[in-house]
This record gives sequence, structure tokens and C-alpha cells, in this order.
Amino acid sequence: NAIAARLRDGMQQILTKHAVAGAVYGDASTFHIYLGKAGRGSIEGLTAAQLKGIPKKTVVALQQALRVRGVDLMSSTGGLTSLAHTDADVRETLEAFDDTVRDLLAEEVLERL
Repeated sequence: NAIAARLRDGMQQILTKHAVAGAVYGDASTFHIYLGKAGRGSIEGLTAAQLKGIPKKTVVALQQALRVRGVDLMSSTGGLTSLAHTDADVRETLEAFDDTVRDLLAEEVLERL
């Protein structure tokens, strides 16, 4: 799904721009966000336990900050896209994610590389 790929790539670029320890990944129409020192732009070599081991306070803070901005994750740190999503939807989601990352860094919820 091209929409999902643009969203995943854009989210990864935001993490990279802000030097956040983490990675965005997924297949087809899904995306997942891993936040932690082990992720340096990729999930290669990470175990399932590491991927699921994001501290609960980090997950809740991410979910709440995105929700306030109109983005609701479907699961812990992941979501879905569909053909109903437009380029404008992707742009709005990326803006919300960028603002969220900036705020969570300021609150010292996210780790830097």
C-alpha cells in the first residue's frame, strides 16, 4: 500500500530528524512504532520481547498526545491505513506525529539516540 509506505517513511524521517531512538516498520497497510535505544532506524535484530517492551508510560503518552491531535492508534503503538486515506490525511498525520514527538521529547518521555 503506497499510502502506508509514505506514512511509515515520513514517520521514520521525523524520528531521524529529532534523533529519537526508535523505528517505524510494518507490512502492507500496517505501521508500528518502536521507541527505544535498541532501535536506530531499524528493527533488525530486535526480538519480539524488545518490540513489545516499550514502557507503558511511553505508550500511553504517545497514544494520548496523538489522540489530542486527531490520530487514534488502533493498538499499542500501531495502526492501519486504507485506500480511503488521502495524501492530505497522510500530511495531517505526519504533522500530528511531528508535534507529538517534539512534545514528548520536551517532556523527556522519549529517548534520543
